[in-house]
Formats: sequence, structure tokens, C-alpha cells
Amino acid sequence: MKINGRLWSASSSRCRSTGQVPAWAGRVYLCLSMALLPLSDAVAAAVQGETDDPAQAAVVGFNASKTPGGAPGVRGEGWVGVAGNGATAAGGLGVYGIGAIGVQGETGDPSQPGVYGLNTNTEVAGTVGVLGRAYTGVAGIGSGTAGGVGVQGRGSVGVQGETEDPAQAGVRGVNGAPGSGIGVFGEAFVGVVGNSADGQSGIGVQGKGAVGVEGLSVGGRGVSGLSQGGAGNYGHSVSGPGVQGESDQFEGVSGISHNPQAAGVAGRNPGGLAGYFDGNVEIKGDIALPGGDVEARIAALEGRVAQLTATVARMSQLMDWQMPPVFGRPIPQIGARLEREKGRAGMVVTGSGFMPGAKVRIRITDNASFRTEGKGEANTKGELEPSAYVEIPIEKSKRELFVIATDEREDLHNLTGVLWSNTTPRSK
Repeated sequence: MKINGRLWSASSSRCRSTGQVPAWAGRVYLCLSMALLPLSDAVAAAVQGETDDPAQAAVVGFNASKTPGGAPGVRGEGWVGVAGNGATAAGGLGVYGIGAIGVQGETGDPSQPGVYGLNTNTEVAGTVGVLGRAYTGVAGIGSGTAGGVGVQGRGSVGVQGETEDPAQAGVRGVNGAPGSGIGVFGEAFVGVVGNSADGQSGIGVQGKGAVGVEGLSVGGRGVSGLSQGGAGNYGHSVSGPGVQGESDQFEGVSGISHNPQAAGVAGRNPGGLAGYFDGNVEIKGDIALPGGDVEARIAALEGRVAQLTATVARMSQLMDWQMPPVFGRPIPQIGARLEREKGRAGMVVTGSGFMPGAKVRIRITDNASFRTEGKGEANTKGELEPSAYVEIPIEKSKRELFVIATDEREDLHNLTGVLWSNTTPRSK
């Protein structure tokens, strides 16, 4: 202790003030078994204690009051109230506290922390400013109703958590609010990023719940997946759809491929249905069938139908029998004449029994896959006037051809849904 400007050491470990201040001492302490020994005048400390006992303190402050919030055992005032300097070579502690709360710091300054830890070695990775070790190493409790923050970190990495337990998370967020609470929230250009150390089978981000992962966007993609070599988005379900899309105003599922040799949407089911549609189907473009052509098959079928129709017409002519009218209107009757001239070929078609002024569609087929169409127009009497001319390839003109025509009147008895004329065969 310091008396009259000089430092003295005392052998006792507990002193208390007498309350009496002689003129020569400035302040006197009554100590049990006290022996004062002068120390060097060069020591600048107000109070200094020394001991070689590793189980004892060099300086002890004692306050017998057990009242919470009462006077402290040791109190320091200054720019630094209390400072502790531990031996750095053996991992010494600067300040050490034992109690219901080991160390507590308080401040009323909203811009400053209650407890502040500083490690001046900022160049070595792994240095720590504040370290807590317990079942919960560091716990923060935010107060106030304006969104208090329990724990906040700032740095190149704001908050980092590490664990070597494969069943536990490095960083975990828990929100006890039922219904709408958020466990972990990220706010940035990329709000939350997950990076798997296993580039072959690891998972960057995984969600578990009634909805595993949900993305919400006001104008862009709700969820976006990007892969350099695998599937951009992959869905797997044990008993439900692997991938399901639903839209209020657009397509439920849309597929786009920029490779002309690949499909925009592909379905595969060995031994089952690769595609299923419950509703109308619209196709813009060709339908390709490996091992066959759907359009060619339809054309061949139409040719067969036309051939059968021509056979029926021939039998009708032999029996002097006329086909009955449809809904009280006569069935159009046509005739056809093949013309070849200067390497060109065409079919001249005449007819009657059409709706007056109607547009007439003329179809020419063979008994294989050839089909072509032309147009004509009926006059006020329902006759093709002038005659319609339909050009055909010169090589096709040498085949047996069949000609039919329609003014698009409805015929529910016909597979095509429209009323066709008689079929006029034209031999090669």
C-alpha cells in the first residue's frame, strides 16, 4: 500500500479502514499481524500485492454484504476501471471471475458493448476476441420490442459456427414462435448460401418440413436450380409426383431446350405410359414416330377409306342407287379429269350440290401415303363454277388417285366431322 507517497508491502491478507486519518499518514488501515516493508519508490501502482502461492490471490477485496446489486469486493475507477494482465506464455488470464455470474459488464452507452474482448493479433486465423466454454459456449439475449439481437457478429465472416459432430449443425437457429417464425434469416444479394464440402454427393442446402424448401419471388423465379452437368432441378417422391407445377394464369409446367436434338419436355416410363394428358391437346409442328410416320399412316388410312368409298360408289352406280341426303340436303357430287402438259400435271374438278357461295376444299389421295389439297368455290346454284384445278406432282399423276370435296358442312356420321362428296376414282 502507499503511505506518504511511498509503497509498503503487508504480510496480512485482509485489512479494514479505521476511519481515523492522522496528519502524517493521509489514511491509515488497521491490519491483523501487519508488517510493513518499504518497496521501491519507482513502482507507480497505487496498490500492489505479491504472492508465490499458486492457490492464493496477491490482492483480495472482500465485501461481507450478500445483497444482490450491493457494493463490490474490488472496484476500480478510471478510463480503465479494472485491468488484469495475465502471463501470456502459459495461457494466463487477464481477468477471472467466479460466481453465479463469473464476469458481468454494464454500460448505458447505446453505441458501446457491455463486455468487450480484444485480441490484438488480427493477422492470424483462429485468434479469438471473446471465448465462452460451456454446454452453451456463448449466449446472447436481446432485449426491447424493436427487434433486439441476441448475438451479432461483424467481420469478413459475421458469425461462424463449427462442429465435428456429423449429427449436429455448425450454426443453428431456433424460433419458438408457432406458425410463422423463422429459424435462420439471411439478407443480402444472396440471402442464404449453402456450400457442401463433398462435391460428388453433398447437399448445399437442405430443408425438412411440410414444405422442404420454399422460394418466394414477386417477379422472378421462386426457386432456381443451376448445374454444370447434372439436373438443374430434381424431384423425387415415394408416392406422389416427382415434379409438380401449378399456375393460376400460365402453363403448369414449361420446358425449354436450346439443343435441337433434345426435347423441351421428355417423359420416360419403361413398360408404362411416358405421357398422360387429361384434356385437349394442341400440337404445333410435326409428329415423329420412330419406325413410322403418324401423318403418313393417317394419309394411308384416308386413302384406304377413299378406295372403299369409291368401291361403294361403283356398286351404287351398278345398282342404279343414289346415296341419301344428309339432313335433307343433297350430297355433293363431283367429277375429275386428269390433265398433263409440258411436264406438269393437275386435276380438273367439277361438281354440284354444294352450299351456294361456299368455299370448297378438294382432297386428292392415293392408296399409299400421298395427299394434297386444293380450293374451289361454289356459285349461287351450288356448282363448282369455274372448275377447280388442283396441281399434283407429275410422278404422282401416274398412280391411281381418288378425289373428294367438302364445303365443311357438319356430318356427325363421318369420322372427320364434315360432309364429303362422292369419291371419284381417277385411274392412271
